[in-house]
Amino acid sequence: MAGAGTKRVLALVAAASGAVVLLGCATGSWPARSGKLRVVGSDTMLPLTRLLARAFEAANPGVRVSVGGGGSAAGIAALIAGRADLCASSRPLTAAEAQQLFQRHGRLGVRVQVARDALEVFVHPDNPVRALTKLQLKGIFTGRIRQWEKVGGVGGTIEVLIRPPSSGTHAFFRAVALDGEEYAPFATVIETTAELVELVSLDETAIAYGGMSYRREGVVAVVVDGAPPTPEAVRSGAYPLSRYLYVITVGPPEGLVKGFVDFILGPQGQRLVAEAGFIPLFDTKIQ
Repeated sequence: MAGAGTKRVLALVAAASGAVVLLGCATGSWPARSGKLRVVGSDTMLPLTRLLARAFEAANPGVRVSVGGGGSAAGIAALIAGRADLCASSRPLTAAEAQQLFQRHGRLGVRVQVARDALEVFVHPDNPVRALTKLQLKGIFTGRIRQWEKVGGVGGTIEVLIRPPSSGTHAFFRAVALDGEEYAPFATVIETTAELVELVSLDETAIAYGGMSYRREGVVAVVVDGAPPTPEAVRSGAYPLSRYLYVITVGPPEGLVKGFVDFILGPQGQRLVAEAGFIPLFDTKIQ
């Protein structure tokens, strides 16, 4: 049986895995104006983190920010191992990850909301399907619906493309769209969202999902449960596949890390969130 001390740690871990921290962007100055920052994590957020890193460097010439992808799980693992100062993540820490962080650093992690995202479902422009229900999505991605004609399309077997298990997007779509059920065993795993979108643009039988910033010419985002993936539908809660995006730190941000987090949450950072194709936390036009 676990001792009282172990039970206390596990209770803290469970609480931390669900905690959200939204830091103010004007909570004090940060002392360091030079140094290096390492940001690793979500491929969905990669265009945004790169944009933020370059702008932060431009505002602070003595600072260098390295940015890496690999998925939310890889970023969290790098944070735990001490190979990253911040993790960009499209999902919260799991209880197991929070426990590992506590065992390594004596901290449970701080999760900061930095943007909102609509997880879009992409099809080829020649595919006549423009709207699906969540029930139909669940049928398609679990493999129970195999033919496009079953959901209003023309004849043809549906080619299902998904992100790898290391991706926070993979986990979010499975939890929300599939109600936790397993993906179809025949689904093709694609490492990055950019590759996934490219494949959909080349195959009119394909279907896939990805962050809203990856929509481009050659693919169409379908309406889900009667709602399009627009900022208005996300903010109102009408679009069912929406989420927050985060940066995660080991403890309360300090020094250069705090400066970067404050920058993201400030007016310039939130304007870059919109520029990258995501939804800012507040209306940047009134700032």
